[in-house]
Amino acid sequence: PKGQAFGPALAWLGELEPGVAQALGLAGELASDVAIGAVSIDALLEAEPAPLIHRPLPRFPGVKVDVALALDASTDAAEVETALVQCGKGLVADLELFDLYTGDNVGDGKKSMAWHVLLQSDTKTLGEKDMSKFLQRVEGAAGRLGGELRSE
Repeated sequence: PKGQAFGPALAWLGELEPGVAQALGLAGELASDVAIGAVSIDALLEAEPAPLIHRPLPRFPGVKVDVALALDASTDAAEVETALVQCGKGLVADLELFDLYTGDNVGDGKKSMAWHVLLQSDTKTLGEKDMSKFLQRVEGAAGRLGGELRSE
């Protein structure tokens, strides 16, 4: 298989050859991209442990906001994520791209990308006003990226 190694003999991951996939019965409706991998237990046991990262539980609840943007098909998701974080002005605690759509509903050369955004403050409980300000900034950022905020 074609593959990539991770670390000094720690692990590797590769694409399963199509002939092997067929021999395993992964054809027809079961056909899909299949990867195989290996991990060296000895190398794991000998590896330096990663430092533990401790984050205290938040004192104040977060506000979950779903944001869908219609953008040019060439727009990079990382660029949009950066813009969303900037729109949050330090309040974006988590960000997850959960939907990517291309089709008639967004037009030729366009795509819709949707994120779950968790807004959270260390100093207060966020409310509707905070969410509205965030969405206003997102609408402006979408325009600067050549797109628009989609309403569900």
